[in-house]
Amino acid sequence: VTGDELTEDAAPGQEGTVRESNGTMLAAALAADGCTARMLRSGDAPAALAEVLAEAEQDADLVLTTGGIGHGAYDVVKELLGPRGRNSSEFVHLALRPGGPQGAGRLPGGTPVVHLPGTPVGALVGYHLFVRPLLPGGAIAPHRLALEDPEGLVARSRRRDGLVVLAGRAVTGEQGRRAVQLLPGRRMAPYGCADALVLGGAAADTGAESTALVVPL
Repeated sequence: VTGDELTEDAAPGQEGTVRESNGTMLAAALAADGCTARMLRSGDAPAALAEVLAEAEQDADLVLTTGGIGHGAYDVVKELLGPRGRNSSEFVHLALRPGGPQGAGRLPGGTPVVHLPGTPVGALVGYHLFVRPLLPGGAIAPHRLALEDPEGLVARSRRRDGLVVLAGRAVTGEQGRRAVQLLPGRRMAPYGCADALVLGGAAADTGAESTALVVPL
């Protein structure tokens, strides 16, 4: 995880600090998928990040980074590994919300690295869509389910081009039909009890069938 502002001890609202959550969240997700994770932290200096990545590569089969890949002044991952640095990773901005900034490449020793955004929900979405398929037995299987609240999906996808990802939970609908329910709330809260990612925006089908494309968690 990257960022001078990250701390494990920050009191809520403490100026200039953000409580670290991405590393803890991703370590738990990796453990659930049968992997062993080790979390390392780096500030916003390229030299410090280079040292951390070199340490990570010593015993890792795959390295994940979070943060530092946007368009700001402290995007250290992109600065070190992008075109103005080593040029060993490619960074893109996908038509995806949350989680538009993404990247991937290889470290000097050949270890693959996936770059996730720094926002917790963006990092979570990026993990399930782009990292899980790289893990042993981690192939994702999107499928369509009936949608309990199609109007809600349209409303929450409005004015958003591309793919919109929302937290959902599988339920048993009318006549025993399996369906998916959108969970209320913003940021990370609804994902704590979600068992599916619901793909809205361009992936939504609000016709007569009112279905949604779902990625099981």
